[in-house]
Amino acid sequence: NPWTEEDFDTRNVAVQTILVAVKDAQDTPPVFQSLPPVVRVSDSLPLGGSVFQVHAEDGDFGNQRNITYSFVPESQGVTYFNINSRTGMITLASSTELFREAYSTTGPFVLSVQVGYLS
Repeated sequence: NPWTEEDFDTRNVAVQTILVAVKDAQDTPPVFQSLPPVVRVSDSLPLGGSVFQVHAEDGDFGNQRNITYSFVPESQGVTYFNINSRTGMITLASSTELFREAYSTTGPFVLSVQVGYLS
């Protein structure tokens, strides 16, 4: 009998095959690609006009995950811009006049973009 061992009683032993699937753990952050040091907003840019498009790639190899974009909530100027969460396109959400009034004396400001993943 193939189920019998001399040193071990195998009459009450059942065999079960278990399949374990391991998903890739997200351990490498996304990387932004080709970002210029400064982006200028033209006074003639219409409301909803494109300012700049950010692009990031998944830092992990293998199954590339879908990336989402958003502004860091505490970032300066977020009320003056919108960002498309899927494409990374930043557009003007308020008139350039209001934007200029708010930031003309402070000089350049940082608009922080964060990258996440669709769950």
